[in-house]
Amino acid sequence: MSYTQFKYGKPQISSSSISNGEKLTVTIPVTNIGKVAGKEVVQLYVGDEKCSLQRPVKELKKFSKVNILSGKTVDVTFTIDEDDFKFYDDRKSEWVVEPGKFKLYIGSSSVSVPVQININYK
Repeated sequence: MSYTQFKYGKPQISSSSISNGEKLTVTIPVTNIGKVAGKEVVQLYVGDEKCSLQRPVKELKKFSKVNILSGKTVDVTFTIDEDDFKFYDDRKSEWVVEPGKFKLYIGSSSVSVPVQININYK
């Protein structure tokens, strides 16, 4: 809980698609729009739009705790790779990633994700 409020800006992403061995960077500006300094835990979730097995809608993959002064903006950058898209397939007894459409969710909790980004995994 914080004594201030934060606003999430428009994210910048290095690419709208990713393949094996590649990395993506996502940078999101977070502004403290309150009257006092505060800390925010910025969270990045990955959601698989269509999977051969049942998965959670959102899986927490990255987070960063930032201290932001009143009226100031901090850029939070996450680097994601193929491991962030994988799930354990108990039929194969291994971690796998399936090509397809994914969604990145960024916010302060799993229920407060004001930013969503579409990603293709090739």
